[in-house]
Amino acid sequence: MKADFGTIAERIVRDSLKLTWDDNVRVHAAEHVIPLAKEIVKEARRAGADTLFTLDSPDIWYDAMLNLPSKWLQEPSTLRQALHGTLTALVYAGGIDDPGPMKEISGERWRANSEGGRATGEPWEDDPVPSVYVALGAVTEARAKVYGFDYEPWYESVLASMAVSPETMASKAKDVVSRLGGAKEGRLTAPGGTDFRFSFHGSDPTAWIGRLAPVKGKKSTYYQSLPEGSVGIALRQGSGEGKVVSTTPIPFAGEWVRGLSWVFEDGRITNVQAEENADEMTKRWDDDKRARGADQLGSLSIGINPKTEFGFLNDEIVEGAITLNIGDNEDFDGTNASNFTFPLFLGDATLEVDGKPLVVDGVLKV
Repeated sequence: MKADFGTIAERIVRDSLKLTWDDNVRVHAAEHVIPLAKEIVKEARRAGADTLFTLDSPDIWYDAMLNLPSKWLQEPSTLRQALHGTLTALVYAGGIDDPGPMKEISGERWRANSEGGRATGEPWEDDPVPSVYVALGAVTEARAKVYGFDYEPWYESVLASMAVSPETMASKAKDVVSRLGGAKEGRLTAPGGTDFRFSFHGSDPTAWIGRLAPVKGKKSTYYQSLPEGSVGIALRQGSGEGKVVSTTPIPFAGEWVRGLSWVFEDGRITNVQAEENADEMTKRWDDDKRARGADQLGSLSIGINPKTEFGFLNDEIVEGAITLNIGDNEDFDGTNASNFTFPLFLGDATLEVDGKPLVVDGVLKV
């Protein structure tokens, strides 16, 4: 499948963001995605929007993460805040082409960068800028080599997933939202030892189908990705009992975290193990973060995209996939205001909601 950047740009501008003459949009792209970014800028201008085109450079990013003082990473960017205040929309097609050097970045510096990003966005926490993240920015030959899969099949898989229309996913999303709305208790079981009970926070779920519909004060409605296809909901901070074991590997910072397992007691993680690279999670998971909710539940999402395949970097949107996140869930109207979040993927789980199955052995039952 050949990428039609003009069609992708039109979908982002006309369908996802619905840009008009009243909009100011920033298009931020990685160097390897410049051809697509140019089409997005041109389409945005055809819609009447004013545009700003900014560029990601891996050399500059790695220099900051590895060499600059931690204070530079940790402080809010007043320049970005000033710019942010003029925007009505954002398209992010960034991404570091080679994640291999990420393993050299210390946990302390990751934390400083996370805190700086959070502080920068503080003025717009309740009403962020409507944004679209374009996953093609992460699709590179260097990244494919690092994670050990073929570039061409990955690229084709992302394009196929992006081609699924919002209308195709809307009916499934509506049924899943209906089942999760008002839900109280959940249970996850899966091969490998997962048997986990938890409570829902009580907030409304959010459907991501590639089309923005911002609701004032509800941050999860202000962003979409392409490809997209999931329904997410906040879990109750302090709930959780039992064990959950990932059945699909988790890509993070240029490594695969395989066989990750969490044991919860009285709503907190008391044990973390993994077959490979457990430290990729734990090196940013210090006692300070635990005190702020990093060892407690954040959110849960269910994939609904029928064209996405396991094995690349979009497991969360595979139809029937379950993603359990610990840490921050404020975007979902939850109470966990942690600076940390980390996912665990289940590709063949059974999810019961208030005693009734919603997903059975990785198959969505709607």
